[in-house]
Amino acid sequence: MTYLLKQIGEQAERVLKAKGIDWKKVTKEFQARAKTIKTDQELVDLAAQLIAELHDGHATFTKVEVDMKGFGEGPRAPCGLNVYEHKGKWYVLRAVGDAAKAGIEAGWEVVKIDDEKAADWMENAEARLTSRDSFSTKRASHWIAGTWGMTGPEGKSVSFEFKDPKRKKKKKTLNWHAKAGGDRLYGPVVYPKDLKPVGKDVAYAKVDSGVGYVLVAKVPGDLHEALDGAIKGLGEISGLILDFRSNMGGGYDRDAVLGRFVPEGQTFGGESSAGPNPYTGQIVVLIDPATISAAETIVGELKEEGRAYLIGPGGTHGASGSKAEVEVPSGKFAIRFVVASNKQRFNGGKGVEGLGIEPDEIVEYDPKLLSEGIDPCIARAEELLKSPLPKKAVTYVPPRD
Repeated sequence: MTYLLKQIGEQAERVLKAKGIDWKKVTKEFQARAKTIKTDQELVDLAAQLIAELHDGHATFTKVEVDMKGFGEGPRAPCGLNVYEHKGKWYVLRAVGDAAKAGIEAGWEVVKIDDEKAADWMENAEARLTSRDSFSTKRASHWIAGTWGMTGPEGKSVSFEFKDPKRKKKKKTLNWHAKAGGDRLYGPVVYPKDLKPVGKDVAYAKVDSGVGYVLVAKVPGDLHEALDGAIKGLGEISGLILDFRSNMGGGYDRDAVLGRFVPEGQTFGGESSAGPNPYTGQIVVLIDPATISAAETIVGELKEEGRAYLIGPGGTHGASGSKAEVEVPSGKFAIRFVVASNKQRFNGGKGVEGLGIEPDEIVEYDPKLLSEGIDPCIARAEELLKSPLPKKAVTYVPPRD
């Protein structure tokens, strides 16, 4: 543990300082706790708690050669629900799989979970999640606790008390299990009709207003080619929505992707046009606190260059940086962590790590709209695209026909 603490402290010194983490204090605490360790399992568990102290969305084990079976609380699983906080209350964001079959609907207020006030239960759930998982920002852990972090002990049941939009009480019981659904949902709260896939991670549709919609669920290496397919498939549109909500990142060709949004033969913000049919109209980008890593870089570039208008319920995760890996001398486990923030010019020269990308406009998830089957972000994006986007945020001017 002493070796690990020293390596992290030296290699991530600048990042830890920027995040306000007192590494001397952390080191003293974990060295003391390490003295009580008796088994390899306990050591790995202590290392997991150390990872949480980094407040780093990329920090994780890259190798564990210790059998952890039977140690700790055991496997956790979803129940088909995603929830979120709105004005001090918790609501159903999505109900899929088992939750949908039980008749639970988006927009319902969550009053109690296992006979405990929803706010108290969720506070404890977030505390459990952040005790051994690392998040670069508080908003990320808070959001994720209600979405893909909404899990419980595999095989156990969980009871809920809801209020529907008419304030009528509803009681439901679900089971935590691997096939319940809801553990990994990307993009929209309400999916547009007739989404057409382009590869594994991109899909597109033209919504009723004539606006094009492109869902980017992850960031594949061939994202630029997938965008070509989506732009071509959409045909003539009055504006474009790029949905990066809950995008888990990946890797991409920066110039090739950004060039897809620069008119042919031109440059904008230092970027040259690229691709067979670049999109030249207005763009609204959708983000949320689970938009992470490479996805943050893309949306940040579009914002910083004045090419797109960003909206969402909150800023992105704040996890985008150069990483290092340290293996402990015994070889029993290794840890990856961020040592420098990416895109230092973002956020007034502070970069992305620990801060994220803020939207130009906050769009609250109104439970009433959710209960009506309306995605608040998509609806707001469509409204924005009816007129020129705010000039303070978007300096790009589409070419005239």
